[in-house]
Amino acid sequence: METREANLVWASIERRAENADGHDHLAELVELEDINPTFDATSMVIFGRRGAGKTHTLLHLRRKVENSGDVVVYIDMRKLSSNAGIYADDTMAFGSRATNILVDVVNEVHEELYRLAVLGGSEILNENLHVVGPALDELGDAVTEVRVSGETVVQVDASAEGTHEQSGSSLATFSQKPSATISRARKSIRKASRAYLERHTGHPSIYVHLGRLDSAIRRIVDSLDGKRLWLLIDEWSGGVPYDLQPILADMLRRSFISAPGVIVKIGAIEHRSRFITEASNVEYVGLELGSDTAESLSLDSKLVIRTDPRPSRAFLSQLLSEHFRIACTAAGAVSPDDPIRASFGRDAFDVLVLASEGNPRDAINLTSKAARKAMDSLVTREHVLRSAEDYFWNTKYKNIEGTRELEKVFEAFVTNSFSRGVRTILFERSDKRRVAVDRLNDHRLIHLIRSGLRPPGGGALYDAYAIDFGSYAERILRKEMQWRNDGFASPLSFQLDPNAESWREAVVRRKSGHSHE
Repeated sequence: METREANLVWASIERRAENADGHDHLAELVELEDINPTFDATSMVIFGRRGAGKTHTLLHLRRKVENSGDVVVYIDMRKLSSNAGIYADDTMAFGSRATNILVDVVNEVHEELYRLAVLGGSEILNENLHVVGPALDELGDAVTEVRVSGETVVQVDASAEGTHEQSGSSLATFSQKPSATISRARKSIRKASRAYLERHTGHPSIYVHLGRLDSAIRRIVDSLDGKRLWLLIDEWSGGVPYDLQPILADMLRRSFISAPGVIVKIGAIEHRSRFITEASNVEYVGLELGSDTAESLSLDSKLVIRTDPRPSRAFLSQLLSEHFRIACTAAGAVSPDDPIRASFGRDAFDVLVLASEGNPRDAINLTSKAARKAMDSLVTREHVLRSAEDYFWNTKYKNIEGTRELEKVFEAFVTNSFSRGVRTILFERSDKRRVAVDRLNDHRLIHLIRSGLRPPGGGALYDAYAIDFGSYAERILRKEMQWRNDGFASPLSFQLDPNAESWREAVVRRKSGHSHE
C-alpha cells in the first residue's frame, strides 16, 4: 500500500464505535490486561470518561452474547424516548419523572425482544414465540396501567318522560243466539334515561407495579430454555438526570438485576453517576455497587499512562491497527501487516501515544489529523505535535471557551505547571472547584493520573492531574520546553517522596503561593 493511500485510510477511520455500519464494520475489541470481567455473566458498571471505549466495549459484548445464543438488548439512554425532555422537567412530580424513564426502558426491552422474536433475530425467541408472546404481553401490561391522583367527581343526569293512551270499542253480533262483545284497550308508555359523567380533577400518571414487572421478566427468562437475557445500558450519565439516577437504579435492581438469568451491564462516567442514596424508611435506595452487582471496572485506570508508557503503546497500536483494517475492508483495500510501522516515522507514534494520554478517541482523532497533514509522506513527530495543538485549541478548548469559571481553573493549572516546568499537578479533593475540575477532565483538557494521594504525615487527600499534551505542543516545537519522560510526561514526581520536588509546590491553590481561601 502506498503512503498516500494509507494516509487516506487513516483519515477515514470512524471516530465513534456506534457510527460503525453494523457488526461487520465494527473493529475488533482490543482487550486490556484485566478487562475480561466485562464479559462475565454478572451485572456490573463499567466506568470511563468520554472516549474511553465504553460504547465500543458494550457493542462487542452484544456481538459476543448474540454469537453464544443468549438474548441481548442494547439501550442508548441518550436516545431513549421521543419525550426525553420530560425527564428534566421540574414541573412534573419527581416520582412521575423517574417512573417515565423506567417505562421507556421496559418498552425498549419489549420492542427489541418482540423484533428479535418475530423477525428471527434470536433463534431461541423465534422458536418459543408461542411462550414468549404471552410473556411479552404481560411485560407490556406491567407498565401501561394509568392511575389518577387527585379528586374524582361523578356527575349523574337523570330525565324521565311518559305517555298514556286509552281506546275502547263495542261489537255486537246477531245470530240465533244474540251476543255482544265489547273490547277495550289501554296502552301506557314511560320512557326514562340517565346520563353518567365521570370527571377527574387529578393528574393521570403511569403506574408500574414492580411485582408484576418482575413476574413478567421471569416468565420471559423461563421461555429461553436455559439461555440468558443481557441488558446493556449505555450512556447512563448522559441520558439519565443526576437526581433520578438512584431511583432508576433502584427500580432496575428490584426488577431486572434481581431476576435469575438476567445480566445487566451499565456504561457510565464515574463522577457523573449516582447509583445509591439514603432513605428514611429503607436501608437505601438505588444500587449498591459491589454488593448488588459485581465489582465495577474503570477503563480510565487501565488506559492512563503511568510511569511506563509501553502498555498504552501496545494497546493503542493494536486498537488503531484494528480500525485501519476495518477501514481498508470497507474501501476494498488490502491492509499491510503492520499499519503503524508502514505509516509512522521514527518516534512519531511514541509522541502520539503520549499526546493521546492513552484515550482511544483522542488517539483516533490525532492519527486522522496527522495523516491528513502528512498526506504523501510518513507521519512525523512534527505532524503529531501540530495535530495535538490543533485538536486542543480548536476542539477541546472550544468546549469551555466563554465559560469563565472553567477558563480560570484551567489557567490556574497551567500557571502552576509552567512555573515548575512539570506537566503534572496536585488538586485537593475537598476544593470547592472540584465540579469545574471534573468538567475539565470530562473534556480532556486535563487528565486524572491518580486519585487519593496523601502527603507525608497525613492531611488532605489530593488527586494528580496532567495538563493535556496539546497545550504544550507549540512550545515543544519552538524548543522553549524540553520534553522528557521524567514527570513532565508521567506522575513519577508525585509519589510524594520527601526527597523529590516539594509536593506543596505542585498543589493548585486558589491564589498562587497561598493557602485555600
